[in-house]
Amino acid sequence: MGAFFAPSARQSDSAPKPDNAVEWRMSILIFLIVVLVVLALAIYLIDLLPIPSSTIKRIIQALCVLVALYVILERTGVLR
Repeated sequence: MGAFFAPSARQSDSAPKPDNAVEWRMSILIFLIVVLVVLALAIYLIDLLPIPSSTIKRIIQALCVLVALYVILERTGVLR
């Protein structure tokens, strides 16, 4: 009767194991969404600034996009 409760080798091998790749992808996806939302808010708020020159606003927005792109590439490991 004791062998009845012991798990067989097949049952222990077929148990689902957590996949680190899926967790990593989900983490990157959530990070990407957060960065893009913050970027959109920053671009919107820069557009509301009382700066008379539109060119200066566009340069500041372009710098924000470049910073966001750098942060995303650094986090995903492309720049390592």
